[in-house]
Amino acid sequence: MMMRRRSTLLALVPLVWCAARPAAALTGREVIDTAQKKNGFSTWRDRVLDTTMETYTTSLERTREATVTEQTASRGEHRTFMEFTGPADVNGTLKTIHRIGYKEVEGAGFAGLSAKQFRADLDDAGLKCNSTHFFNFGEGEPSAIFEQAHILGVEYVVSSFIGRYGHNRTGGEAGADEYKAMAEFFNQLGASAKRAGLQLAYHNHNTEFRDLGQGKNGYDIFVDATDSELVKLELDCGWMVAAGHDPIVYFKRYPNRYRMVHIKDFLRTTTSLEPSAVPQGTILGTGYIQYKPILAAAKAAGVKHFFIEQEPPFLGTTAIEAATKDYQYLESISK
Repeated sequence: MMMRRRSTLLALVPLVWCAARPAAALTGREVIDTAQKKNGFSTWRDRVLDTTMETYTTSLERTREATVTEQTASRGEHRTFMEFTGPADVNGTLKTIHRIGYKEVEGAGFAGLSAKQFRADLDDAGLKCNSTHFFNFGEGEPSAIFEQAHILGVEYVVSSFIGRYGHNRTGGEAGADEYKAMAEFFNQLGASAKRAGLQLAYHNHNTEFRDLGQGKNGYDIFVDATDSELVKLELDCGWMVAAGHDPIVYFKRYPNRYRMVHIKDFLRTTTSLEPSAVPQGTILGTGYIQYKPILAAAKAAGVKHFFIEQEPPFLGTTAIEAATKDYQYLESISK
């Protein structure tokens, strides 16, 4: 499976590309409090974020401002992300990524830059970007989002779970009706994207795989109810495995639906979907997910883009060191 020049990277601390500008440090607890104050609810990553901030303010021997970035995740929470790869140098970080060997990245925010500025830095670093995540679908007309996507030059615009579908009418967890309603929203959004010359894709986490009865989970219901041409899929292999499901089974079940995958590893953990059971991310090849057969099945199913992503905190290493080791692992199993 020749992937050496196709190896790709999604920002290793999800959704923020480069270190925020130097500022007074926020503790992990303060980051969470900021999100709560703004949004009225907490984040499912409280435990991980506390560890991340403590680890990186120590290892870098300097403080960083924590950047609060909105994403409506599978329970409708506000997710908070921080990037600690180095100084506030987007261009330099992207060039470092290219020197490691990566040729393509997937965007997820513009690191505080405009889409035009970010595109210029990508071009200068010699990196392609065919896909990017947006986190404000459903907050009005998508035309402004599509305009940014065109500036960036991507083919795919990606969204994960839309928060307003996260609970049923009585306030409980989303059920079949909510997943069907979200599927209809994605069908309409996908049609709008296609008219704009773009392709919509959906990215999973783990909680979509909660058992809803009769052998169905939310992910199955959503995929079955979405138009295969209007809504393509980006399979996050790590989250699917962490939820107790097999990516190879899904590649065979839905051929030609998947166009992108996220490749990440976890230390062995339970498949519990409880917030307290968030698994610890780790460098590829040091966890328990066996990627060689998964990637072979992905290629056979029509996947075109393979993105490495590592969930924080980065224990005992830096993000750039992890990116290097992740790339080397992918090279070793692609020969």
